[in-house]
Amino acid sequence: MFEIIKFNEHVTVNQKYLTLDKEKRMMRTLQETYENKIMTDLGVLLTIDKVNSIEGGYIEIDDPTVHYDVDFNALVFVPKIYEVVEGVVADIVDFGVFIRFGPIDALCHISQVIDGYLDMDKSAKTISVKNTNKSLKIGDVVRCRIIALSINKKEVNKIIVTMRQKGLGNIDWIEQDKKDKVKKEKTVKK
Repeated sequence: MFEIIKFNEHVTVNQKYLTLDKEKRMMRTLQETYENKIMTDLGVLLTIDKVNSIEGGYIEIDDPTVHYDVDFNALVFVPKIYEVVEGVVADIVDFGVFIRFGPIDALCHISQVIDGYLDMDKSAKTISVKNTNKSLKIGDVVRCRIIALSINKKEVNKIIVTMRQKGLGNIDWIEQDKKDKVKKEKTVKK
């Protein structure tokens, strides 16, 4: 999910940073250029960890910037297909639930929330499961599995998750299911 990744990039430093020493100039440029940005087919680059080397420092005619080749490490949020993640319900809409984990929101389609018939209260933004005491609201902590992933600058970035599998869903539901299972096992043993 979170990884330190080494990058080797050609970086253009804006003239506003040229009064700083080379390391500070590069760190500011890297932060401005890369932090909190989606990296194609990878994930979200959260922060620059360390600048390993800076090569070059050349200029081009009619270009007020300075160009460098830079090796640097960065902390990147890398979602992976079939990964189980925990997040917080960020929004509930007609077609599903948006779940925030790390710096990204994922969609859990209404059909993937839970087995059972659902009631939705649009004004309260809650979902309840018929004939049970299970409900889902904004702010609830949930466990889900990534089932589809598209991280690409050219398209809409999508992460689709499910909560229908065993051990997934609202954390309160999972805990209640564990208690019910223990209670049932004790009853069977008697």
